[in-house]
Amino acid sequence: MAGVDDARLHALVRRTALAAEARAIAEAPSTTPRWKRRRTMIPLGIAGVVALTGAALVLPLTQFGIGGMLVDADAIIPIKYTTDTGVDVSCRKAFYFGDPADRTQSDRQIAAFVADHDWTGIGQDMYEYAIAHPFVPGRDGGLQVDTQQARDEMSLSIAIDHHIAMAIPLHLRDERGELMPSAVTDCQGQLH
Repeated sequence: MAGVDDARLHALVRRTALAAEARAIAEAPSTTPRWKRRRTMIPLGIAGVVALTGAALVLPLTQFGIGGMLVDADAIIPIKYTTDTGVDVSCRKAFYFGDPADRTQSDRQIAAFVADHDWTGIGQDMYEYAIAHPFVPGRDGGLQVDTQQARDEMSLSIAIDHHIAMAIPLHLRDERGELMPSAVTDCQGQLH
């Protein structure tokens, strides 16, 4: 019985190999360099447009993980601004308030406020705050990799968090006083 199965398996492998060899011979190799082929050019073109316009890639920010739990974002804040070099930037930052395992009434109230608040036009104010208050390693914290891009990303993130916190009325905050929401973003931190 084993010899019959081995023979069938051997025949199947041989037919597959011959079919693959025939297909390889039938398809003529392309003389166009790989980087000039349509399958390569379209994604490169899209990436180039995104890089030149400062547009953020559209990533789903509706859910993210906190402490091993998948949560729905309480709010996704649209951030739109124009840099000092004239580049229009559009990105988003999603927030979740509290600990998903032990969420307080205060966390839910703040989440409802942030979700219902009109954030239109706040992006330019956030950008200007980031420019006026740049992140300085050492004084403001540390970075794993200290590059200008990392500093710009941190400056914008701090500016966004500052403006969100300033918009939340004091009566909604509990004894903590300071907000420390969990967040994800597709903002690249482009400041110039």
